[in-house]
Amino acid sequence: MGSPSRTSFEHGIDGIDGIDLVLDSCHWHASGRQPLDNYLLPGQLTITQSAAPLGSEVLLSIVTLAVVVLVPPSLALLVYLDQRGELESPQA
Repeated sequence: MGSPSRTSFEHGIDGIDGIDLVLDSCHWHASGRQPLDNYLLPGQLTITQSAAPLGSEVLLSIVTLAVVVLVPPSLALLVYLDQRGELESPQA
C-alpha cells in the first residue's frame, strides 16, 4: 500500500519540525494496520520488569526524606524572620 497523497494543509505546515512524524503516525492509524511486532515495549510488562534498580529506589528515598526534613523548617524560619522584620537590608 503506497503512502497517501499529501493534502494542501500538509503542504502548508511543512516548515514545522517533526510534523512528518506526526502525519505519518496519523496515516498509519487511519490505515487500520495492526500494531508493530517489534515495538519498543513488550506487550506484557510486569511492574517488577519496569521498576528501577534497588539502588536507584534507595537513593530516591533518601533524597525525598532529606527534602521532607529540611524544606518545611527552612520555610517556617523564613516566615518567622520575615514577620519579625529581620530580613530587611541594613540602611546605608
